[in-house]
Amino acid sequence: MIKNLRLTILSLLALISTAASANEYRHVFDATTLKGDGVFELSDVNWEVTATGAGYWGYHVTKGQQIGSANKPAKTITLSTSDIKGPVSKIIVNTSGAKGIDATLSVTVGNSTFGTAYKLTDSPSSASFTDNASGKITLSFQQQSSKAIYIKSIQIVYGEGGGTINPREEEMAKVNSVAEFVALPNGKEGTLYLSNDMNARVTYVHGSTAYLRDKTGAICFYQFDKTPTMAYNDHVAGYITGKKMMVGNMPVMVATDKTNTNLLAIAKPVTELNVEPTVIKAAEWSKHYADWVTIKDVKMQDANMGNDGTGNVNVANTFNITRIDALEASCAYNLSGIANATTNGVDELSLVYNEALARQGNPSADVAAKFLPISKVTTGIGALVYNKQSHAIIYDITGRRVSPEKMSKGIYIFNGKKYIK
Repeated sequence: MIKNLRLTILSLLALISTAASANEYRHVFDATTLKGDGVFELSDVNWEVTATGAGYWGYHVTKGQQIGSANKPAKTITLSTSDIKGPVSKIIVNTSGAKGIDATLSVTVGNSTFGTAYKLTDSPSSASFTDNASGKITLSFQQQSSKAIYIKSIQIVYGEGGGTINPREEEMAKVNSVAEFVALPNGKEGTLYLSNDMNARVTYVHGSTAYLRDKTGAICFYQFDKTPTMAYNDHVAGYITGKKMMVGNMPVMVATDKTNTNLLAIAKPVTELNVEPTVIKAAEWSKHYADWVTIKDVKMQDANMGNDGTGNVNVANTFNITRIDALEASCAYNLSGIANATTNGVDELSLVYNEALARQGNPSADVAAKFLPISKVTTGIGALVYNKQSHAIIYDITGRRVSPEKMSKGIYIFNGKKYIK
């Protein structure tokens, strides 16, 4: 129970929908939709796609549809449609490229230049083209570099009267747990409310990516630059808005223009137990994406792949933890890390090291602890890992009780099992 965390949370303003003064077409790429040259139906409109040199078609969670790569770049890309009728007044394309991109996007409507050519950057940005014309719409990319090009969304205002864009807001989903947010459709934006009772805690932070667990499950705040400073063991409560997306098989929350961290509160624990990894089997992996887990008795086949008898474990030093030693083939380990996934669909146990500090607000609560990513299992005796918060009762091999602070190297009995220090 959180003792010293008291929140005053503002109510979210209701979203007001406004009708546009003209017809509006909108398509958002939330998966690999374009897969080569050809005709593709995008939100009920057929688009003909042609790319010169593109050897890769994929998807990026924040940038959208990817066309080309550094090794096989697309020198030109065109998307064209004749399905949108009536005078066009505005076209907005959210687009970007990889770092170092040197490319432009231009638009024609009815074979006439529409608006002014736009120079791509490596951050997703809205290229806006305004004019008044009718006929076939063509989006043309040309690049002088050898980089990937991304398209996140296409928006077109057309029809009698023209007018400016006042897009109709999609109804915002409101959920009250991590499990409910994870259950949202891919690409759906929602507001997650975490009450004190949900005991939402931070399990790991790496740069702008944070991992969080409440009573119902785990979530990754993916490349969440708008996240306030978080650290392992912190409580999180309040409201946070983001878009449910997937990185490989892992559910994530991605920040949007509605993400407002002023309604999110973060507090250090005072008397609560430290957050610890959840012990799972490799076969249970799919139920624990984004969570901090421990998989025991993993026998390594090589330095990266192991098996605990229920399934394979792909081990990775994703976060470049310097405290990780090389894993040896044929040796068994207890391994702790984030049940992670990569953008290309590979599941990885990303090893992590967490350290719980003594509570500054409550010096008498001596609950400092270190949680190591690797514990080697030798001759059936695991390495002794304990923390002071558990008031550990430890005996030596002769049955004498020993103080944890005075232990030297050797074999000890803890919770009825033998361990080696």
